[in-house]
Amino acid sequence: MSSAGKDDWRSRAKTLSAGGASPPQPTPTLPNNTEPASPRQPDAGTSLPSRWQPLDPATAFEVVGTDEETESNSHPLRRKKASWFEWIAGATVLLLIVVAITLRTVRNSSPPDAAQVQRTAAVGTPDQPIKSPISDPGTLESEPQPQETVPARSTEQREIVDNVLSDAGDGSFALGDPINDTTEVAQPEMTPPAKSPQVEKPARRFPTAPDPMRIRPVSRKVIEREADMPLRRQVELDERTHSFMLFKRLYPIAFETHSKYLTAKKSDPTSDESETLLIESIGLFEQCLDRPSEEVPTDQRLQIEYTLASLYLDAGHLFDAFVYASHVVRFAEPGQPLTKAAGTLAFAALQESHQAHYGDPTQPTELNQMSILCDLMQQRDIEHPQLDSMRFAIAQQFERDGFHLLAAQAYTRVDEKSELHGKAQLAAGREFWAEALQRENDSIDDQVEWIVSCAAKFLKNAIETLDGESRASPTLLAGKVALAQIHLRRGRPQLAIELINGPSGVLSQTGGEASVSSEFVTAAHELVFEGYSQAGDLAGVQRTLSELAKRYGPDGKARIAKLYKNLAKDFLSRLSDSEEISSEQVAQLDSMMKPILDEKLNPTLDIMLWAAGIWSDLATRATDSSVRSQCVDRADTLLSKAAASPELKPAEKMGLTLQRIDLSQRAGDLSQALDLVTKILQQTPNAIDLQIKSAQLLSEMAKSSGDVNDFHIAVEGLPEDAVWGWAKLNGTINRMHLESDDGTRYFERLMESGFELNQARIDQARATSSEEDRQRLLDTTRSHLRRMITTLATSSPSWTKKLKALEASLR
Repeated sequence: MSSAGKDDWRSRAKTLSAGGASPPQPTPTLPNNTEPASPRQPDAGTSLPSRWQPLDPATAFEVVGTDEETESNSHPLRRKKASWFEWIAGATVLLLIVVAITLRTVRNSSPPDAAQVQRTAAVGTPDQPIKSPISDPGTLESEPQPQETVPARSTEQREIVDNVLSDAGDGSFALGDPINDTTEVAQPEMTPPAKSPQVEKPARRFPTAPDPMRIRPVSRKVIEREADMPLRRQVELDERTHSFMLFKRLYPIAFETHSKYLTAKKSDPTSDESETLLIESIGLFEQCLDRPSEEVPTDQRLQIEYTLASLYLDAGHLFDAFVYASHVVRFAEPGQPLTKAAGTLAFAALQESHQAHYGDPTQPTELNQMSILCDLMQQRDIEHPQLDSMRFAIAQQFERDGFHLLAAQAYTRVDEKSELHGKAQLAAGREFWAEALQRENDSIDDQVEWIVSCAAKFLKNAIETLDGESRASPTLLAGKVALAQIHLRRGRPQLAIELINGPSGVLSQTGGEASVSSEFVTAAHELVFEGYSQAGDLAGVQRTLSELAKRYGPDGKARIAKLYKNLAKDFLSRLSDSEEISSEQVAQLDSMMKPILDEKLNPTLDIMLWAAGIWSDLATRATDSSVRSQCVDRADTLLSKAAASPELKPAEKMGLTLQRIDLSQRAGDLSQALDLVTKILQQTPNAIDLQIKSAQLLSEMAKSSGDVNDFHIAVEGLPEDAVWGWAKLNGTINRMHLESDDGTRYFERLMESGFELNQARIDQARATSSEEDRQRLLDTTRSHLRRMITTLATSSPSWTKKLKALEASLR
């Protein structure tokens, strides 16, 4: 559109009255080539409205959705000087406003009042629409399953090893969090697992569905796409002029020219003659409208406006056509055929503008104006036969453009008496669900649970309505799947299973008329698996896994293994953190793990490490010694097998050995832990953290046995095995402390080794039967403690207190 053309149509809207705005709504596909009725000859006896002004479409297009304003007086009153009473009243009102704003800011967030929520006309959409995990089954395409990422095993192991060998560790070599791991596993055999107990958890409370129109939209960008149709050629119009002829003489000329145009258009709409007559008709009818209101009857003026709307549509000036037609809709009698025809024409002009990108394709302006037009017809009780189809089609356009919330709200406006009501309710529920997923994907928490509640409400109502009306359609099945996903999200697995696998569920309706893709059926089985898993029904899980194995085929090993792994995760997530692990639960988890870890299937290194982490975690939570021993044995066996893998680098193998040391120590198997530490120290004897670990193990073993020789070994170490003991360890750390420029790097380990050295000597003295040896050990201990208290410990009150307490025990 040229700048002159834009200025031209913008100069034509100054006389349209403003109307009530409503939120945007949905749109149908309507014909836009309806032939307008020819304007009739004027009736000279018709009364004319007073103070009628010329029509200008531009202003009308901008204000067509606003409330009517009260006409102001022609001569405003002169401002009077405010009295002292008015000043006090104004100050009081201002103070109340400040207080109200302050209280509002501290009030807890809640669904906004309907009067507080304004449907924004310029709300956008995401770059790409977020779809429900299972889309319309009739059009679902096979998509590759996303591969789970393998954790940075080598990085984790290398970090542990580097910390130990560089004396920067914290003395713990524990595994990471196994439950949040995302490793792949090999395909297991279908062995029936043991029955899982039901774990009672307090029911979560979810908000009830609010009024859909109270949900606040979020600002998004429109999904960019190509125009659906080519843009009409825009006819260059003559500059608008005024005529000095009276209306009763001007109108017959315009009427005759318009009749000639209709005849020429019928024979050849693209001819030069048709275009010339079109331009002349628009100019003449505009001059008719420019005549004073006393000359033009009201009903005839509205007829001329409708005729101009159709002419502007033919000329490719879509916004002008909409402005004139919508003005007729607003002011003509609701029951007249002209009013309904004008509504159709206004809708068609906006729809073509949206589809052909006549306006700004990055904004949903036309869709919002189409929604306002539908609201206007409903408010004025214009019984348009296609009103519900218009709303439904507007919603479809919002949905296509990615405006999930606006689409859902538009679907809910379809009248409940309409034949489209059930389909609209179903579509509204799916769009609410898509909006919730979109917001979660964008990390927007605002009103998500309210939106999910709306989705559940409309899906439930639609399914109850459509299930008994006719055979299942692909969209109905997709709606059931979406509702099942909501039930699973909210911890209601039995309801989800009923929707998918019940007597009237998705799987029982996928044949016959409801033709759906194979991928959709597979996805429905996966939802059933998740439902059985949440419900703890392992027999149902086994049946579903068997069916999925058939559907996946020989290439679905990774997918089956992933489901088994998810099953184990669900089992672990149902265990309360404060719950004591029982032998029955260990047996149940073991039955789930065995198919995954079967050696005949060559389980991967990652899955072995994942399973070892789970058993290690359970070992720390088990209070019964036999249960803890079972968990430790399984974890250690898996770590041992993993350490033998040729895939591992030397640093990674050492990392697994460190984890086995930590695990053995926690399980109380000190002998195995010492053997594992010794193997590493024979290769790297200067690893201070490992030497501390070995000395701690020797001290614990000596305390358990009470043998004086064991206490001697804890002090002096095992030189042939490169195990230093507390004495050499303390001397070495003392030298490193004196040579280091950083006085804090080795201080804590120096104090710890000195304290443990003297504690071991005291324990050795108590265990010895020789009085001479006892006195010698106590004298050595007393002298060493005094030196530490008076020199090293002076900078640490906590260590001073501990060393003095140990010294006091000698008395």
